[in-house]
Order: sequence, then C-alpha cells, then structure tokens
Amino acid sequence: MGMRTAALVLLLATSLTACGESKDKARELVDISGAFKEHYDEVVETVMRDYSPRYMAVMDEEIREVVEDKVPFDEIRNLRIDTLAAHLQPDELNAAIRAHDNPAQSKDILNNTPEGRSFLDKIFDAEDSVENTFQALLKEREPAILKALDTINNKRLDGQASLTHAQSTFTAVGGVHCVERRRHEASLLHGRHPMAASR
Repeated sequence: MGMRTAALVLLLATSLTACGESKDKARELVDISGAFKEHYDEVVETVMRDYSPRYMAVMDEEIREVVEDKVPFDEIRNLRIDTLAAHLQPDELNAAIRAHDNPAQSKDILNNTPEGRSFLDKIFDAEDSVENTFQALLKEREPAILKALDTINNKRLDGQASLTHAQSTFTAVGGVHCVERRRHEASLLHGRHPMAASR
C-alpha cells in the first residue's frame, strides 16, 4: 500500500471515528434534554387542532395517535441525533452536555470556552435543519394521515347513519302499530267489531 493510499485510509478511519463519537455525544445530549420531546408534543398538538374541525366524528386523542403513528417521535429523535452529529464536533457536544450537567457553570462553559462558543455558533443552524426536516416529513406524510382519519371518520358517520335509519324505522313501525291499536279500540267502543256485533 502506498503512502498516499495509507494516508487516505487513515483519514477516512479518523473521520468515521469522529463521526461515531459525535453521534454518541449527540445521542447523549438529546436524551438528557426533555425540551425536544416537549417541542414534538407541541407540534403534534398544533397539527391535531388543525385537523380536528374537519373530522367531527374523530376524537382529538385519536387524531393525535394517528399523527404520532405516521410521524413517530423516535424517527424525529434519530433525525435530530444524526443532524447534531453532522453539524457539531464531539468536544462541542460535550461542552453542551457539561453545561447541562452543571447549571451554575453553564454560562461560563458555553461563553468562555472555545468548544462552548463553537457549539453556540453552530447549534442554531443544526436546530433549523432538524425543524425544517420535521416539517417536511409532516407534509410528506399528510396524505397517509388524512387517509387514516378519513377511514375512522367515514366508519363513524356510516355507523351513525345506520343507527338513525334503524331508529326511524322503529319509530315508523311503532306508529303504525299505535294507529292500528287505536282503530281496534274505537271499533270496540262503537260496536263495530265482529265479536261486539254478535252479542
């Protein structure tokens, strides 16, 4: 193996190691912070409220479950981990982790260390990338979400229509029986019933 090839292999190995280390640190940072899960829940809540007026026969909780099924949190979590790992170096991610673990020193860690300042410089672009991809996934999965909600909504409406029809039929039949009974009673009172006439 020539020196040029050996150098390229070493560079590639180092890059992959750094990428793997960044991913481990990104995963750690994502998992210790609950803010991203809260943001995911807020986005799902907003989507649920947008769909709710269009699906009167579907409960809000059912709409939320459909959205979470089509765009699951774990998928968005993994997307965030990959994006942070791609944008940030392990030492920058580690600075954020140290700041999270040491609230009293967090400002000093992020503002007064090279890796902390570098993290602050890059994190907003990384988070924008995550958010844009999240919104793109919601738009991409919208046909599947709407199809699932249509199925639930139509099934409920068909069931309600069948129940209303059955109730109307029952009422109509009951009304006929009521009229017949009244005619029968009237014929007895006026002596027109065959048995009354024979007496």
